[in-house]
Amino acid sequence: MEDAKIPIDKKKFVKNQSIEERIAYQRQIVQSISVLYEEKTQEEIVDMLTQRLDNSLLEGLFDHIEQMIISFIKEEGLKNEQILKYLDSNPLPIMLEDALPTQDRIYYAIFAALRDIATQKVREVETTIFATSYKKHCLSIFNQCIITKEPLNKFNFYLQPAVRDGRPPVPISTKGLMVLDRLAGNKIYDPLHPIEQHRNSFPEGKRYTWRLLYNGCLLMLGFNLEYANSEEAKKIARRVERDTKMNFQEIIEYLKNSEKVG
Repeated sequence: MEDAKIPIDKKKFVKNQSIEERIAYQRQIVQSISVLYEEKTQEEIVDMLTQRLDNSLLEGLFDHIEQMIISFIKEEGLKNEQILKYLDSNPLPIMLEDALPTQDRIYYAIFAALRDIATQKVREVETTIFATSYKKHCLSIFNQCIITKEPLNKFNFYLQPAVRDGRPPVPISTKGLMVLDRLAGNKIYDPLHPIEQHRNSFPEGKRYTWRLLYNGCLLMLGFNLEYANSEEAKKIARRVERDTKMNFQEIIEYLKNSEKVG
């Protein structure tokens, strides 16, 4: 018997489906997700949404990955023209040069890249089966926040990762995020953060998406993105930078750390 492929091909679940069949299948999945949270107490839901695999269980794997990265740096990284060009185009402040030699900068840059890849992998079920329709189905099936029971709408809506075992995130309200933050002891959402206040100051219907802001900041930092709304994205990024007094890199880090973008 052949070893099972890991991960399995997610596309096979929607392959050869008609549009109507695919939509029905997508809605069945979202409905089955909503059923999981019915009849659960707020404390039980918070526990479900904040569970993570204990890192200590994977120490051996992490050590192996780290050794592979160190070997790569020694054998290839320090000679890789594209990596060195990336570092040269982003010079360090003088006071950091001794603390961050070239090999260390490559080491941390690789881990940052792995984090981005990991985020994409965890969302593979959502992106492959639903493409861009997941939020739409959630809005029509989850008519209230599973934590606060208040109504959800497109301006009071956040997709919160759950368990992080590949399953799609679940929709909760802005207030639900604050409750989750308080009960779980995590800084998932800070309503007083300058970026949150800036976006909430926009009239409903005109609020920019987090992805638009994120891409705009990347473009302003000189990244070459093929993005249809590039001018609008840069305009938003410049406005947020001006109004919040944060630089583009700080904005990007906030968006990543608060899990607003993958």
